[in-house]
Amino acid sequence: MSNYLFTSGTARGGTNLRAQILSVNKDIRLASDPFLPLFREFRNAIIEHTDDVEVRAALDPNSPLDDYYFSPVKLRMMKYVQESDLDLSFDNERWTALEQSLVKRTSLASADLVPYLKLLPGLSFREVFKHAVHIIKKARHAERCKWVGFNDNWAVEFFAPLARAFPDARFMIHVRDPRGAIDGALHAESDPLKIPHLISFAKHWRKYVAFMVQYCRNPLFEKRLLVTSYEPIVIKTEEHVKEMTDFLGVEFDAAMLDTANFRLATGDDWPVSWDIYQASIEMWKTRLPEYVIEVIEFICDPEMRLLGYSPVKYSPGSRLSDDAIAFILKDARECVGWRTDFRQAEKDIGVELFRKNLLNTREIEVEDEIIERCFLFRELYNSVRGLTSAGG
Repeated sequence: MSNYLFTSGTARGGTNLRAQILSVNKDIRLASDPFLPLFREFRNAIIEHTDDVEVRAALDPNSPLDDYYFSPVKLRMMKYVQESDLDLSFDNERWTALEQSLVKRTSLASADLVPYLKLLPGLSFREVFKHAVHIIKKARHAERCKWVGFNDNWAVEFFAPLARAFPDARFMIHVRDPRGAIDGALHAESDPLKIPHLISFAKHWRKYVAFMVQYCRNPLFEKRLLVTSYEPIVIKTEEHVKEMTDFLGVEFDAAMLDTANFRLATGDDWPVSWDIYQASIEMWKTRLPEYVIEVIEFICDPEMRLLGYSPVKYSPGSRLSDDAIAFILKDARECVGWRTDFRQAEKDIGVELFRKNLLNTREIEVEDEIIERCFLFRELYNSVRGLTSAGG
């Protein structure tokens, strides 16, 4: 019988590479980004079943998963997700619309699962997630694999209910330098509808850091969570692949290091080689304008430095350059891709400046609710506050 493996990261963060590496191992099958609409449906069901009228009224069922910053309502929404139970009933009357969304999403990176999606519905979300793993087993002939599961980017906040529902499951969070991830997101698509709002993407990146810190200190995830990073996997591949196989208790296979063994869901050869992955680490330095780098660092510092990514264009306590402000205003006005901002550039920047000033407070005790709105978890705040170069 297989154990469940759930992983997550940001878009353009290298999660496809990690899924390919792991799936070469005979004991592991990991699908890439098949079920994000299911997580959104689960979120909607959680909120619809709360007694919190204000949160229910604020929910747009078609909206992307949120970053949750700077809003009491959004923060409560995040907490409802964290406290949720997968035994919540699944509304099969909404299956037709959900199936259409799943087919569209799954076709991008896991098209071999599409013919089996009709097996997904169940009486509860626990059953549905069990069926999701069963679909991967069936489509990829993985009944004898020790670990079967999937990566879905953006869905890290659902790890807690999954961990409670499946006590033998394991989890991985994958991070990448936000400048590299955002560079990939800005340059990978020509369709403006698929290019994200930059500040929104950056806030989602630091959400991952916040949840990483929180989960690593949560007994629920003791010996069940591994944090991996794109750059170390690309630079010191064997060392970090062995770290993953050790975590899962499976035998390391040198074939996992060779991209010639990677396959698309269609069965075709994997189109990217190690030299391209290695080159991608530094690509943001030449492709991103300086003012874009400055904005990313403004939003993602000090979480960047907590993970060892050094800012190069934004210095804590300094004002944003005119070019950076002009870009923020333009992106707020013209972006038609996904976004979770306030759609008011002055509000988005104002709350960020307040957040940075909280890092310098020494003489006052700041209420938990304010800390959580700005950092999601006090544990994260305490971690980054200790970085003395952080500030506002």
